[in-house]
Amino acid sequence: MPPEDLRQRTMLDRLVRSIKAFHSCPKIPGTFSPFRVVELYRESAESRGVEVPEVYWWLLERAREVEEALQQEPTALRPCHNDLLNANFLLREDRVMIVDYEYAGMGDLFFDLGNLSVNNEFDEDADLTLLEFYFDAATPPRLARLKLMRLMSDFREAMWGVMQQALSSLDFDYVDYANQHFARCRKHAEDERYQVWLRDAAEGT
Repeated sequence: MPPEDLRQRTMLDRLVRSIKAFHSCPKIPGTFSPFRVVELYRESAESRGVEVPEVYWWLLERAREVEEALQQEPTALRPCHNDLLNANFLLREDRVMIVDYEYAGMGDLFFDLGNLSVNNEFDEDADLTLLEFYFDAATPPRLARLKLMRLMSDFREAMWGVMQQALSSLDFDYVDYANQHFARCRKHAEDERYQVWLRDAAEGT
């Protein structure tokens, strides 16, 4: 499913229904925290001789700010997919099927929403529509949590690219891949609204 299709209201509504259905499932094995994952990926890369880019440490400070804000009013852990790329969606009649649960675990539903948003290049209107379909209302705290998890999604993806420099045998430029996500992640963190997002996110949902 092309990302541009996912940004259309009818298709996004179908996709949100599928995401909510998974989020409503009984507890599944394992947990997923983007805050711990970026640390684990760094340890894995460094143990194999890969030099972690300097920007990692600056972004790690931002990640800790985000985690602290979200912990003020933590959301209940739900089954989450954590890899909502357009390649993991299949359209079957009028239903969107979600596949590839490799990274699934109990986590924060806002990571799934932020991951979906940033992976498929949602704009402001699409983010608001996503929240309206999921919650029936796009409140400032909900929007803030989505925006902050967009940042964490790119941070996770950048560090996945760093780790793959040691693990993968594919002919693929993982350095460039990681750098692209680092750059977009930093852009999120330097957004003039970042401090407002932290404040609003701390208020809950």
